[in-house]
Amino acid sequence: KQWYQRRVRVPESGSWSDTVPDCIRQQCEVSEWSEWGECSVECEGGTQTRTRMVTSSHSNEINGDCPALTEERTCNARQCDTCKTIEFRTSIEADQCRSASEVTSRYCFGACREIGKCCGVTKRSIQSITLFCDNSPPRNFNLPVVEECGCTPCG
Repeated sequence: KQWYQRRVRVPESGSWSDTVPDCIRQQCEVSEWSEWGECSVECEGGTQTRTRMVTSSHSNEINGDCPALTEERTCNARQCDTCKTIEFRTSIEADQCRSASEVTSRYCFGACREIGKCCGVTKRSIQSITLFCDNSPPRNFNLPVVEECGCTPCG
């Protein structure tokens, strides 16, 4: 619990006083601070807020201020990771085939700010392609495809 009292002008004398007559005293009782809330962003600086409430306020002739009921602080000031998926088109060819197939390929590129983490593949899939060749049956290829990149343990 915390009490707050402000200085007021005493009506009889017109002077300022910390000792305020009971008839005009303003007191405000507030709760303890709540836990800090979640940060507004994951990196590059956000804010967290915590609050408290007025539990009782005693006021007669004046309206004084209670202490602050919200408080903010900065959080997650580290730089964001730059690990991302880079996409490019490439051509797949097979021996003795006159046709080629264009596919979209992806790779992971960038940096991770956390020690012991490296930019790498976090999700893969398989892409099937078929090449049609002269005087032979179609040739099927299953290619691993990078779907997502992220910061994972190095090694």
